[in-house]
Amino acid sequence: MSHSKTLTHFPAALAIALGVEMLIPSAMAEILYDKEGIQLQGSARIVSRNAATCNVLEEKYSPEEYEELKGNQDQPLHVWRLDFSAHNNTGKTLDFLQANFDIQATQSPCTNWSGEGPGGGPAGDFTDEKGNPGFVQPAGVSFKGLSRVSPMGAGEVARDRMFMLVFHEYEPVFKRWSVNFNFARAGSGESAAAASDQGPAGEAARPRIQLPPDILADKYLRQAEQRVEEKDHEGARKAMEELLALQQEHGLEPAPEDHFRYARIWSAAGASEKAIEAAVRYLQIRGREAAHYDDAIDLINRAEARQDRGESGPAASGGGRPGSAGIRVGETVVFDGMEFVGIPPGEFLMGSTSRDADDDEQPVTRVRITKGFYLGKYEVTQAEWQAVMGNNPSHFAGCALCPVEKVSGEDVQDFIGRLNARSGGESYRLPTEAEWEYAARAGTTTDTYAGDITEPWGNDPVLNGIAWYAENSSGRTHPMGRKAPNGWGLYDMLGNVWEWVGDWYGAYPGGGVTDPAGPGSGSRRVFRGGGWAYGARSCRSAIRLRLSPGSRFDYLGFRLLREE
Repeated sequence: MSHSKTLTHFPAALAIALGVEMLIPSAMAEILYDKEGIQLQGSARIVSRNAATCNVLEEKYSPEEYEELKGNQDQPLHVWRLDFSAHNNTGKTLDFLQANFDIQATQSPCTNWSGEGPGGGPAGDFTDEKGNPGFVQPAGVSFKGLSRVSPMGAGEVARDRMFMLVFHEYEPVFKRWSVNFNFARAGSGESAAAASDQGPAGEAARPRIQLPPDILADKYLRQAEQRVEEKDHEGARKAMEELLALQQEHGLEPAPEDHFRYARIWSAAGASEKAIEAAVRYLQIRGREAAHYDDAIDLINRAEARQDRGESGPAASGGGRPGSAGIRVGETVVFDGMEFVGIPPGEFLMGSTSRDADDDEQPVTRVRITKGFYLGKYEVTQAEWQAVMGNNPSHFAGCALCPVEKVSGEDVQDFIGRLNARSGGESYRLPTEAEWEYAARAGTTTDTYAGDITEPWGNDPVLNGIAWYAENSSGRTHPMGRKAPNGWGLYDMLGNVWEWVGDWYGAYPGGGVTDPAGPGSGSRRVFRGGGWAYGARSCRSAIRLRLSPGSRFDYLGFRLLREE
């Protein structure tokens, strides 16, 4: 068992407390962290002057945003760079190390800047250690820093750097940093006693076999197949759960053909829902050229028939109750090659009064949803976008099963229009804000569908199991379905990418309402759910943000609703 630490430090030499801001001098400031064998060093400085100027386009901002920014549009922007290194002086091997920084500016610059410096803009003004253009992040948001997932030996040093864009008269505000790390398991650089939380002497568990993660994954897969041959269906399911947990822990990507193997194992073990999921993934990747195309189609048909007869094992436990117009709660249905989950009609309380709630999450409003619907089991993927639009705008491109991002609300409506035209109807749309939160909660009233958040600014144990967010994302999006779903079978409703919804931004009405769809007009659209670059408090069922519908960011995607 790994030994985990979460350390948040405010150094005595800098003498700051939580919530008290501190300026980084424009020359150079050494920041030091040295506790329990982990030492963090860093320096911050301006590395590019007059890199760009703010290009404020009135139609891209709300009237309030435009008025706030237009006075600064001729001011030069600066690129600040933070270089830092982490030293492992614990005397033990670490299998994971992550450093996070919360650095903000007094005022965030516009993000639609025009390049006027050497190389045509900020990215052309500097390069990273490999000579590639550096990635610039606007001020006013938290930074994800160093993320080291490979073993880090005793005495080893890891280095990284980050860039931030600010107006010249505003200096960045360094608020805090945190360091997370795990000691390697026994056999990988530390003693068994230090690596595990064992009970009294003599009760230690059997040592875990030490194999490279990819080989250990092969072992679990073969073990599951052997259990199926032996008619040990419970053993097969346990081996598959071990496999999926290992893949999630180490970010392993299954080979395309493995998805078909997964489907056969789940089917034989009576887990029809997971069998369908794996078979659909296989066909999404391989298409009609799949070597096991006919077998995969037959497997899906048989699994669906078992579900109809109530023989689907885990899938049946999700409810299987009739919803409105034939929709069954938790039922997975495939439309146009995409998976959707049945959501029943019902009532819930929209909004929050928790300690982390924002003002616009109140007044809490009782909402009645009168019609059931189908909601995307996953966020729309890069592969699904490519199939409809013929392009991939994503910053984290090259991952077919990762969510598509850098799509504006206008881009999403174009996608929906083309999809509806291709399917011969008007069945697809974005969920309303109320439909989204109702589906995300799945009957819960806590911060997340897995419970309340206890570490809103750090590594939260509840959120880690269900979402990719700033503390565990390694600074990027991840393939769909790697975290646990909510009670209705929806994956990544919190974290990974924020999701556009159909509403214009407005205040909650309070009291009780039926099927609300938000204001009839506005300047900013709502998006929900949190994302890979955001902290735990932003990954709550009730949180809501807004942007002009033309905005595109690498943390912003969407999920489809299908009407019956």
